[in-house]
Amino acid sequence: MTGSAAAPALPSPCERDSCFGDLSCRSCSTEAQKHNYIELWFWSGLRTSEINGLEWRYVDFKDNTIAIERVLVAGEEKNRTKTAEARLVRLNSRSRAALLRQRAFTQVAGGRVFQDPRTGKPWHSEEAFQRVYWTRMLKRLGIRYRRPYNMRHSYATSMLMAGMTPAFCARQLGHTVEMFLRTYAKWIDGSQNDLEMARLENALTVDEAGPAGARLAPRFLGCRHRAVAQAREAETAPSG
Repeated sequence: MTGSAAAPALPSPCERDSCFGDLSCRSCSTEAQKHNYIELWFWSGLRTSEINGLEWRYVDFKDNTIAIERVLVAGEEKNRTKTAEARLVRLNSRSRAALLRQRAFTQVAGGRVFQDPRTGKPWHSEEAFQRVYWTRMLKRLGIRYRRPYNMRHSYATSMLMAGMTPAFCARQLGHTVEMFLRTYAKWIDGSQNDLEMARLENALTVDEAGPAGARLAPRFLGCRHRAVAQAREAETAPSG
């Protein structure tokens, strides 16, 4: 009997609030650095090699961007990303706040943004962070185990559920649009359905609202519906 190929594993996002709730008290400097590391990872979607290789010179608070040009793989610095292309990742309020807090710990040295607080050296792999902190934290919080890398998936699905376009999301994550759609099709097809239908229903409601609605219709409708709306407006306009 021939076996069928196994289906690719779906992304398994993490529950951000559950993790952050445990890290909200940051009186200890060690906990603060770990919190900043986790929060930036959750709210930027960087790859492990990208966040570990991130240097302060690539953080631009004026333009709210991170330039991804170098990575750290198994402790070895590389001058190229996974896709061999540099990209700009835009900061949102959460990722920016994490970096602003981290400045107090590592910016003066001017090198890597994040480091293992126990040793003062950069995190060199996902396994190192996972072993000394991540696994214990999830167990303590009663959260089903996921790799730290799944924080990247969490950001991708958060963007989609907020209604952001797949093309923008793909650029932020360093994916091609094709790869992004293939990886996150479940969230695009599921969570967005109600939103997309709501947009259509909104357009239909405006289209059926009579003269006043017809004047608003061009904002929402395609070319064919726009022409219909304009014709209706002409018909209902007072003559003279």
